[in-house]
Amino acid sequence: MSVPRVRSFPADQEAEERNGVHDTIEKEAQMAPKKEYEMEPSGKPVGQEAAGVAERNEELIGSIDQTIDSAAQAVQHTIRRTKRSARVAMKNASEGIQTSTDYLTEKGMVGVVEDVEALIRRYPFQAFLISSSVGFLLSRSWKR
Repeated sequence: MSVPRVRSFPADQEAEERNGVHDTIEKEAQMAPKKEYEMEPSGKPVGQEAAGVAERNEELIGSIDQTIDSAAQAVQHTIRRTKRSARVAMKNASEGIQTSTDYLTEKGMVGVVEDVEALIRRYPFQAFLISSSVGFLLSRSWKR
């Protein structure tokens, strides 16, 4: 609601405009609390408009709460799944290290060399391909 302007003399009017009095009065009128029976531009009373805003805010807060709860559940589920996967991976790594330790303890280095020789004699073509590939990759990494 705008405040009606009082008609004044041109000289006074120019002075007031220079001082910004009209702008100040307009701003104060806009900031003044509205009474419940006043009308909003939408045509609804101020009280109804405020109730509608409050209702929309509550709906929005409820929606945000649901989204946060859903995200929290998803994070918790992912953490549980990651813990399980990490446990299984650690168990497998531990078993592999234990198997390697048992093998080396039982056979020793001489036994390992003998087993590698036996594999090369049994599968000479595959051993050649593997050793050539490893040699190629090592030579490529040393050039850089």
